[in-house]
Amino acid sequence: MNSFGDWLAQSLEDKGWSMSELGRRCGVTHTTISRIINGERNPSDQLYDRLARVLRVSPEEIRRKAGILPPSPPKTIRLSEALRLFASLPEERQEIVLLQMKALVDEEARQREQARERERAARLNLEMQPT
Repeated sequence: MNSFGDWLAQSLEDKGWSMSELGRRCGVTHTTISRIINGERNPSDQLYDRLARVLRVSPEEIRRKAGILPPSPPKTIRLSEALRLFASLPEERQEIVLLQMKALVDEEARQREQARERERAARLNLEMQPT
């Protein structure tokens, strides 16, 4: 099995459904579900969407389980607060906040690169000094 297949099999067990039942609800055969669980087949985009709807998870979450999307970052209190505050802003202000955040991230990257350059220069100076 694979991790997505394991997750899907566990979801079926949790709901008390058979592969046939999930297939019926998604409009595919039990063989298709079996092949997905066993890692012999990957769902199409449409089937991922149907699986998400039937299993009552978001399309993004099911794609995370399948490894198509990266895992969600862990939710911290600070992240939850930031998301709540961001969502409370009007769309125009959200755009401004995103631009400011991108500028801050770019500045951090520049500062890290400058620090690496200074470290390289310091190492070169030490290597060039006569002993």
